Amino acid sequence: YRFDTVSLIEHWLPVFALALYVVARRESRLKPRTLVLGVGLALIATLVNLYLYVMTAAIVAAMVLQAGVERRASIAATVVGLGLVVAAGVLPVWAFGALTDPGTRMSTISFGRYSMNLLSLFWPQTSGLFQWTGLYYLTRGSIGATDGQYEGYAYLGGGALLLLVCGAGFWWRQAPALLCRNWVLLLALGVLTGWALSDRIYLGPYLVASYPVPDFLERTILAWFRTSGRFIWPVAWLLMALGIVGTLASAR
Repeated sequence: YRFDTVSLIEHWLPVFALALYVVARRESRLKPRTLVLGVGLALIATLVNLYLYVMTAAIVAAMVLQAGVERRASIAATVVGLGLVVAAGVLPVWAFGALTDPGTRMSTISFGRYSMNLLSLFWPQTSGLFQWTGLYYLTRGSIGATDGQYEGYAYLGGGALLLLVCGAGFWWRQAPALLCRNWVLLLALGVLTGWALSDRIYLGPYLVASYPVPDFLERTILAWFRTSGRFIWPVAWLLMALGIVGTLASAR
């Protein structure tokens, strides 16, 4: 589809980070090996694509902070772990000279143009399943209110949506306890989702909400990661995993 950004196919990095988070939740104490694996994933993501670093690092940081909140890691270990996750992103970028070259950090496109649409996960855009309808928005186009919202394309697919429906009964019973036990991860994924939606939130072609962002952020980090719609990917992979697990659990 876009060979110039072929490195973005390395979706296994945030997926592995989610799997590692589950492993860490089962440990009575956060093991050094688990922390090293998490920091290693963040480092690999930095060397592949910085967008993948943001997604992977958010999950690994949630893993470390959740362990600290629950006293499964000491305060010192939590601080060191979070510092290593940040360093895994900053140090390679500094070593490559990107922090000293202002040209690599120029704000060229406004934040929000390459955002995600609220319908991106669920609307059957470019869907072969509905090809018989002949409707453009169900078969060929990607849903979006701007010319850049194709970057937030994250349609789960008919199969994954069916799995979510089949597993809904299981997760409905589990949801309150799981949300309470994993609120740090929920917060991290919420930040990624908000970042993906940007400061102008669209439902299909309709603007449903907007809010101002600080000028400092708009000229720096929001400009550097201007294609913010991509940050919904970890949420999409987690939803797919929940659909699989919920369906299998219900079947038993």
